Amino acid sequence: MQNREIQIKKQFEINASVETIFPLICPFGEYKWIPGWKFELVHCPNKRVEQGTIFREVTSPTILMGSPFGKTTWTAVLHDPKNYNIHFKLENRGSETLYKINMSDNGKGGALIKIDVKYQALNKLGDRVIANNGREKIVFMYDFIFQMLIHYCENGKMITLSQLRRRVSPPESLTFVDKIYLMIAQVRQSRLRKVK
Repeated sequence: MQNREIQIKKQFEINASVETIFPLICPFGEYKWIPGWKFELVHCPNKRVEQGTIFREVTSPTILMGSPFGKTTWTAVLHDPKNYNIHFKLENRGSETLYKINMSDNGKGGALIKIDVKYQALNKLGDRVIANNGREKIVFMYDFIFQMLIHYCENGKMITLSQLRRRVSPPESLTFVDKIYLMIAQVRQSRLRKVK
């Protein structure tokens, strides 16, 4: 039986304070820094992420499920603003992921962001993701996300897609079909209604 888990640990530095960055890790805060961002709200009564916040989105299944025709449900399983930690559980038809974000002051006036991602295949869909260079594709997905956040925090405005493409190169393991799936997911996302 093949390994059914992927563990990824990365860190990023951002030239902005932790106090500025932490509130942006929220489905409503992401409107500011993710181009075209839309989501389906399940539970977020105060329009800011809190423990128990639940939302769904349609772009990550392309990477996490290997299909553009799914949804990933995000649940905030730990929200600790005092220590700048937030953990999400991501669930879709093929996988379950624990996504930990821990922030601290980097001692230079900016922030150190550590992420710890544990991807677990639940069935053949998830197994296929792992077998088809899933680690590289998941790393690419989180690099993509964090480049958008870094740009916003350091420039005060949302990154353009052309700027983003110059900053993050897709891995060679991203196939032509994967790229088509990402385009389909973007179209699906554009058709969602913006939650206000």
